[in-house]
Formats: sequence, structure tokens, C-alpha cells
Amino acid sequence: MRPFVTCFGATNVDIRARSHAPVIPGTSNPAERTISYGGVARNAALALTRLGCRTSLVGRVGKDAEGRAMRADLRQKNIETNYLGRSTSSPTATYTALLEPHGDMAVAFADTAIYDELRPRTVAKAARELSNAVCWFLDANVPEATLQSLADAKPRSALLAADAVSVAKSGRLAPILDQLDLLIANEDEAALLSGDGDARRAAMALVAKGVGVAVIGLGERGLIAAGRGLSGVVELDAPTVQVVDVTGAGDCLGAGVLFGLLTDRSTDAALRLGVAAAGQSLASPLAVPNGLNAERLLDRAGIAR
Repeated sequence: MRPFVTCFGATNVDIRARSHAPVIPGTSNPAERTISYGGVARNAALALTRLGCRTSLVGRVGKDAEGRAMRADLRQKNIETNYLGRSTSSPTATYTALLEPHGDMAVAFADTAIYDELRPRTVAKAARELSNAVCWFLDANVPEATLQSLADAKPRSALLAADAVSVAKSGRLAPILDQLDLLIANEDEAALLSGDGDARRAAMALVAKGVGVAVIGLGERGLIAAGRGLSGVVELDAPTVQVVDVTGAGDCLGAGVLFGLLTDRSTDAALRLGVAAAGQSLASPLAVPNGLNAERLLDRAGIAR
């Protein structure tokens, strides 16, 4: 049977402008713009679907053309939208990123006020009716009180995973660190949550705070991780790829690790799958590559099918 994962959090319109030359602050930069769909929970759900999982997305879109189009796109991609609510007062969220010519982010802006509507009572029905999921994935776009309510309501036998999303929002996860089986964060987010700016020490500090497995993404440098099933701190290099766009790499990292854990592979193997998925995302203009699938990912990670 396919593992069933419920993802709680963001689904938004991604607007990316790639500068033709190194970004110069304070002036107009010639750029090429693309528009697509994204959001941490949405990207994780799509990546897991392409890896063979069944997924349901619990989130919020506006009662607007963007929201209708996004819902249709999710259904076309076989992501369940029964609990994707519609706001009558807020527009569908947008994420706008200015990228350097080689794909690194120069700056980004997120208009995500709609997610403040994901209050505990708003998601309570979904939490009750999706209790058959083997994993609940939370992203920190969800308000702190709702994150706590979901952590408390999580099915006893299910994994609880979370993505820190951004420095501005990662602190929302602090009260539930000891309830997380898996945490995905970048260096800055991990520093805020752990109180230590060194990634190796941060990983150990997060485990000491109760996180089952703490995974700190290092972008093109791979990852650092610690926790259950690992002997001390583990460092993995990223595969050598030509970076096209960094957007979505962290989401694919988390999805790859989850796919490994949910298919009963070792933590070390799950980390290798995460690195391979992130590398595939970095080399693609899409946050979640069309070519992402379980067989190819296992081959990339050097893991037997």
C-alpha cells in the first residue's frame, strides 16, 4: 500500500525573477520572470506524490482565480484537496523571489497573511478525519497555536515531521520540538531554534531538545543531521549539479528523507535520498522536478530498489 501523508501549510503562487546580471541593490535590475505554484506543504505533497505516496493537502487559498486554478492543478497532480479551504477575505498567498543569474536567491518576499486563518478550529475536522495518515507534515506558515494543536492531535502511530520555512517563522516550532520525529531546517533556522550558530552543534542541540532526527540543509554543500538511527553527527555532500534554481530544494530534501523513513529504510539511507532529491531540484527550473520518481531517486542515491 502507498504511504498516506497529510501536509498542513502553504500553497501559493510563486513569482520568480532571474536577474540577467549580478543583482545591484537600490536600482532596476533587468530580469526574466516566471510564474508557477509553490509553497512548502504543496511542494512536499507533490514530491511525495511523485515518489509514490498518497497525499492530502490541508491549507488555504483565496476565493479568486489563482485559488481556483491552484486547486485544479493540485487535483490534476493527484493531491487530495478536500481540506483546502477558501478564504472570503484574503487573496491566495504569493511568494516573490529575485534570483541571481546562477539561481541563488538575492531576496524574497512572502505575502502569506491568509495562513493566519488556519486556526485550530479551522483544521480540527481535517485532523479528525485524516487520522489514518502514517505521517503528518507541518510547515511553519501555520500559526503557532495551530501547530501545537496538531502536534497534540497527531495519530499515535504516525510520524510527525515539520519544516522550519524561514527565520521569521521557524520560532513557531519551538514549543513542539520535543514532539517532532523529523525537523527540516536550514542553517539560519536551525541556529534560531537551537541557540547555536554552528550547524554541527545545532543539530545535536535540537536532538537534545527532543527532536527525533534533525536535518539541517546546507544548500549546494549537502546536509548535516543527528538523531535516531545515527551515530553522532552525519555530514553528506550534495551531488555535483549545475544549479538552475534553488527554489524548492529544501522541500524536496524533506520529502526525500520522509520517503526513505516511510518505506522502512535506515535513517542514513533516508538522508541520502533527501540529498539526491534536493540535487535533482537544484538542477531543475521547477521547484519539484517532473522527472522525480522513486526508481530514479533510489538509483541516484545508490540504494537498492
